[in-house]
Amino acid sequence: MEPIPPQPGNLRDPRYFVGRRRTTEQARERLLAGASLSLSDPRRMGKTYWMHYFATTQDKVFNPFIIDYEGVYTIEDFIDDPDEFGWFGYLLTRVDRYYGQDTDTAQRILDSALRHDSSWTTVDDLPQAPGTMKVIDALVSDHYLEARGRSVRWRYPALAYIWARRRRTWDRP
Repeated sequence: MEPIPPQPGNLRDPRYFVGRRRTTEQARERLLAGASLSLSDPRRMGKTYWMHYFATTQDKVFNPFIIDYEGVYTIEDFIDDPDEFGWFGYLLTRVDRYYGQDTDTAQRILDSALRHDSSWTTVDDLPQAPGTMKVIDALVSDHYLEARGRSVRWRYPALAYIWARRRRTWDRP
């Protein structure tokens, strides 16, 4: 067996990761079941190293995004930081890539569902076009919107805020 070379600093090679097999199995099981994870350990115990290991060993089952919140104190700090915006940007660019001929309808629905207070919008108040309900169902399935009866709203207020800022629709007061 070859010795593990010293790896000072935070960027360690996941190929040399050892241990935490049960943690890795439990994390995979929970994520596949739709649950979320919370890692808590004292500083310097390997949480970030494990996350990099986990992200590189899951056979493309997940789309991992590692976000560094150090020095971020407000949602605006996070959203306005171009280095950390990438994972939200991925969700926003999917509308153009995955909705094909329905892209314009999807964008108009998302624009119309924007509310400063995350309130519900009735489906009848959204732009109507052939296939509108199919597009709304897809936006709900893709987690942009959530539905309740014949009303929808953005599922994640932070994502709605980013969408609105990127489209110059509004800015949070």
